[in-house]
Amino acid sequence: MSAAGVVRFLTAAIALTCAPVPSVAADDALAACLVKRQRACLVDAVVAEALTRTDPSDQINGLGAVARLVAMAGDRGSALNILYRGEDIIALIADPDVRDDARVFLVQGFADIEAFSIALLDADRIEDEARRVFARSMVAIAAADAGDIIMVERLLPEANEQLGDELRETLLELLAEDRQWDRVIAIASDLVFWNPDIARTVPGQLVAIGRFEDAVHLYERITAPGLRDFAARGFVDGLLARRDFATARQMALGIAIRNPYQSDSALVDLVAALAREGQVSEAEALIAQIGDGETRGDGMVTLARVLAQRGEFSAAMAIGLKAETDPPPARNALTTQRLPRLIYDTIARAQVEHGDFAGALTTAKRMNDGRDRSVTLEAIARRRLDVGDQANVLLALNEILNDPRVLEPTVVRDIVRDLVRMYELPRALDVVERLPEPGDRAQTLARAAPQVVDDPETYRAILQAAGVATMAISAEQQRRGMITQLAVLWARGRQFDVAANLLATVNDAERSRALLAIAFPLQQPVP
Repeated sequence: MSAAGVVRFLTAAIALTCAPVPSVAADDALAACLVKRQRACLVDAVVAEALTRTDPSDQINGLGAVARLVAMAGDRGSALNILYRGEDIIALIADPDVRDDARVFLVQGFADIEAFSIALLDADRIEDEARRVFARSMVAIAAADAGDIIMVERLLPEANEQLGDELRETLLELLAEDRQWDRVIAIASDLVFWNPDIARTVPGQLVAIGRFEDAVHLYERITAPGLRDFAARGFVDGLLARRDFATARQMALGIAIRNPYQSDSALVDLVAALAREGQVSEAEALIAQIGDGETRGDGMVTLARVLAQRGEFSAAMAIGLKAETDPPPARNALTTQRLPRLIYDTIARAQVEHGDFAGALTTAKRMNDGRDRSVTLEAIARRRLDVGDQANVLLALNEILNDPRVLEPTVVRDIVRDLVRMYELPRALDVVERLPEPGDRAQTLARAAPQVVDDPETYRAILQAAGVATMAISAEQQRRGMITQLAVLWARGRQFDVAANLLATVNDAERSRALLAIAFPLQQPVP
């Protein structure tokens, strides 16, 4: 590590533990910006950093990142003014290739703030045809993401085959949301030949609204047997939406002649629909007709889930017991072993939703795999935490933590989050030590901290612990990324001096990302 690197490392170490930091570490102007929480000041700092970059495309890309957040915050005029500075950058570029590359980024910037007309005008100024087409395609994608039907239709004819199909799919979704069914049918007619999702979705939508002839027309346009099966599956979806269970069953069984998998999975959907209507015996009889053993198991899980959601726990438990004693045949023994656990998990989650914590705990304990059981117990604890039942939360968490076996990292992270939320800080710090990697420990604490930002003492203690873990990270880039994240969190806790000192130890790009997250807390997540 260089001498400068050593200084930065030591400065960060001091700042992370909130000890007094040498004045040379922090930029006084930046610290003043942070203390005043002046968004304009922070934006100016990020724009200034972007303009110091050596590559014009990087400069404009940096401006675009700022403009997007400014526009999201509701100030489209200022966002446009930021991007117009990109025109000044491009005007100074002599090399046509470099100029075109930079303008592509500018087009993307305008498209990101939904200034599509300006973006297209800039795209037309790109000299290289391939780059120009690419830039216009970016505008089309942004318009599709924004739900701008008119702009998508305007750009669709010039899109290449792959992009054109993607745009048509998006256009289908937008038109369906707008209930423009005639236009949906016209576009789908060109896509059902090869796209299984559309072959299923659109006929299903049409059947659901009663446009059977149009659905049949689309079905008849499909020649490939496999795709016809997807369309038939769509018919089943539509019939279920109409609660026409008898016809749906006939069609689902009819698919089995050509495609047993599609038939079986359609029957599982029908099982769910019947159970929701209270037709449990019919649903059970239907499960017996499912040919594939693993899919039959899916049917059992589905039925148990619906019954449990309806509060019929005894009936749901009977399905779990059957899965233990008489499971359907499966190609994989692990699938057979896992089936009862899936059923008990879904029952336990439903029980806690109904307020039956004791029943949920008992059901979870029936799971013979400790790792699966710990996931279910944590989910139960989290739900009780939502309603302020801390005593039972601790009871469920103790069931997990007292298990001598190694816990999955995901469960450890969730437990730490739960404990922090309960202000059980000493225990949270003890549990987080079960994560072997310091980066994982730091990240877990950082993600849990915002839950207690209103308690300055607890918040500070968590961030200090995260800072200690951060300084144990050996990879410099990962460590700097974590320092950047902690700087944002300190700023959100109004500890601006600590944030400024931390930001003095990272590079310009990392500092800019942090400043944007501080300036736009609702629009920009913690980096």
